[in-house]
Amino acid sequence: MKYKIGVDVGGTKISVGLVEKGKVIRKVSFGTAKGKEKVLGQIVEGISLVLEGIDKKQIKGIGMGLPGIINKKKGRIIRLPNLRGFENFNIVRFLSKKFRLPVKIENDSTCAVIAEHNFGFCADNMVLLTLGTGIGGGVIINGELYSGGGNAPEPGHLIIENGGRECNCGSKGCLEEYFSGRAIIKEARKEGLRMDIIQLQKEAEKGNKKARRIYEEAGKNLGIGLSNIIKLLDPELIILSGGLSNAHNLFLHSAQNEMRKRTFFRFKGQIKIAKTLKDGGVIGATLI
Repeated sequence: MKYKIGVDVGGTKISVGLVEKGKVIRKVSFGTAKGKEKVLGQIVEGISLVLEGIDKKQIKGIGMGLPGIINKKKGRIIRLPNLRGFENFNIVRFLSKKFRLPVKIENDSTCAVIAEHNFGFCADNMVLLTLGTGIGGGVIINGELYSGGGNAPEPGHLIIENGGRECNCGSKGCLEEYFSGRAIIKEARKEGLRMDIIQLQKEAEKGNKKARRIYEEAGKNLGIGLSNIIKLLDPELIILSGGLSNAHNLFLHSAQNEMRKRTFFRFKGQIKIAKTLKDGGVIGATLI
């Protein structure tokens, strides 16, 4: 057996890859459909496509990163805040029956930090944030993955405004309601900019003042979250991953300025864009 299959499920995109020793040999991606059955269909199709022409005896297993709360031991999804309908669904049993292969699941951001720690930037004490439809995170402490009682960390649900905007998790004022793909698009629409996140980024990069201001304001909100993380953990390294990280030139300066204002000691660590940005979720899913 030489290959593993990695599945990275996100609120906007699903990617499936055939991976050998940390290298993606073959990959397919889909825009995430709406509805549980359609999403499951995309996952099955993706796995089937990357398996084409490969002897199953060469496949060690399937690893999957999921954007929410899971029970790894039972193979069950507890809740995916940005993907409805998966509550208490045993996805490991479902995929094992479909493909007759061992299946493991993990939080998607945990997969991303494992990939970065192994194949990208590495430090004994580091935090990785996945910036996309929502915000996820992974933490390495003293060289070991940290997950607390099993569900830590969830940085997207740090409260940055008491009684603020309602979040999909059921709380109010969560960071990802002020900095995420969803949050940025909502602010753009308030300004009359009706476009998707890729078009908005391009407009901002071309100099559209409204678009640039939206990213800068969102960056300040991210800075509040970064300050909270630093005051709690003071890591050597903070890694930004996920699709929004591609627009770091539009928000990172304002984020760092806000972070410094709100952190009463000097942060000596570094903030970097993930080396494994493109395929970290897929690669990390094969390492769980």
